Amino acid sequence: MDVLLINPKHGGLFPWGLLSLGSYLTKQVGMEVMLIDASVEGIEDTLQKIREHLPKTPLVGIGAMSSDTPFIKTIADMVKQEKPSCKVIVGGPHATLCPEQLAKYHHIDFVSYHEGEATVATLCQEIRKNKPDLSQVPGLLFQTETNEFIRTPGQTVPFYDINYDLLSPKVRATFSDTIQVLTGRGCSYKCTFCYNVVSGYKWRGRPVADFIQEIQILVKNFDPKNIFFRDELFFIDRERILQFITHYKKNNFHFNWWASVRASDFRDQFVDDPLMKQLVEIGCRQLRIGVESGSEKTLKFIKKGIRVSHVHNTIKRLAPHPKVELMAGFMIGLPTEQYRDYQDTLNLIGWMVRHGSNITIKGPYQYRVYPGGELFDQITKEYPHFSLPNSLEEWANRYQSHQGSNASEYDRNIEYPWVPSEHQYLVKNAFQMYQIAYQSNLSIKGIKKILLWPCKISIRLRFRIGWYKNLWDVRLADWIYRFSLYHTLSHSPLLPILEKQLWYQKSKKSKFFAWLRDKIS
Repeated sequence: MDVLLINPKHGGLFPWGLLSLGSYLTKQVGMEVMLIDASVEGIEDTLQKIREHLPKTPLVGIGAMSSDTPFIKTIADMVKQEKPSCKVIVGGPHATLCPEQLAKYHHIDFVSYHEGEATVATLCQEIRKNKPDLSQVPGLLFQTETNEFIRTPGQTVPFYDINYDLLSPKVRATFSDTIQVLTGRGCSYKCTFCYNVVSGYKWRGRPVADFIQEIQILVKNFDPKNIFFRDELFFIDRERILQFITHYKKNNFHFNWWASVRASDFRDQFVDDPLMKQLVEIGCRQLRIGVESGSEKTLKFIKKGIRVSHVHNTIKRLAPHPKVELMAGFMIGLPTEQYRDYQDTLNLIGWMVRHGSNITIKGPYQYRVYPGGELFDQITKEYPHFSLPNSLEEWANRYQSHQGSNASEYDRNIEYPWVPSEHQYLVKNAFQMYQIAYQSNLSIKGIKKILLWPCKISIRLRFRIGWYKNLWDVRLADWIYRFSLYHTLSHSPLLPILEKQLWYQKSKKSKFFAWLRDKIS
């Protein structure tokens, strides 16, 4: 085996970074690759599989975000303990943002700070030589024995088809329902908070006729009901969309599809009413936009390139098309924001939910700082005492308790200095506010569901009148959600006495006991 690729536990079924990398290595270079995804296998089974295949591979690649740093450290430590001669390379967003920190760690040999296809393909060839020349490996960063950092220029490769066979059979079994396709990389907009700006990845698109050929193969092999176009921005120009419509009809495709669009794209000569009708006819069922904020001041500050009026227009344009779901993403707690800005964001969310028949809100998630880029430079200048972790170990300690967590849980224990102290709780719990008020699919049942109803009504009223102070109902709802009567009773000092009673031992085996435990847990 040439390389063993490891993906952390994220909860998703498509590890796009490593899947793309593995696809290039297998289809374009002819290498032998195995991809192990902890989101599918679980962490313990992932560790066991690595141990099984480690003797057969000279290189282990890990792709990860900053919140995956505990996983990076665990895997790197285990690999070097089990097989010291095996090389470890780390790629993904955290490697792009903090390459030197990763390269300093004694169990990480290399960092892929750029797109990784040419990097790993060339590295695999070099490490097999008696005297490898790492200067020939593009997009590589590593630390020499004299503690000097060497960074080679990055290199991109032409587009290629994805090798879905690298995914677990458990994942491929879902393809008849939904499959994901990538038709372009990066984004050319300049939002100062975004990873794409920090990484410098501008939009590169695959020709429509090219990615249609890949779709034809997927339809033939899996006949998916839905295709999710994973691009940062699928709607890059009108002509490209018109070509897609033509190919969809020409091939008699019948799948539904989802894609990302910008709120400012809903205008004459681009995503206008006639085009929307055509999109609905060819199966468009979900469009995703990044709103980020309901504050005009904040939108301008982060250089989002949209206004709140664009969001209102989006709702108006989609109103005649109830088959199309709108998914809108929000953030809260950005630098320069005050209570009025938080209020504007939450008010816009409430307005969208009330005025749109088919709207899903993602967030508002608390803003998390990326190292590098214009916004980070401004933060470090205005808040000189603020700092991010400066080593892999520090990052791992920061996220140790959040592996596989929902994005809303990250950094809840961090108090950013630009968030006013009196509004820290609001910023950290804004996502929970929206969930409690408007989401009916929370994993809550039994008595808890009944107890939460007054909180749900009260929080919905907040979104209606725009008042987000004195959050007693949010605190109460959070306590109800986290409280477990069964856990409390099972840790009571009375439990050892009950355990000795014959009637209690028998009742524990009954269906009634199981039903009661389910209701009070």
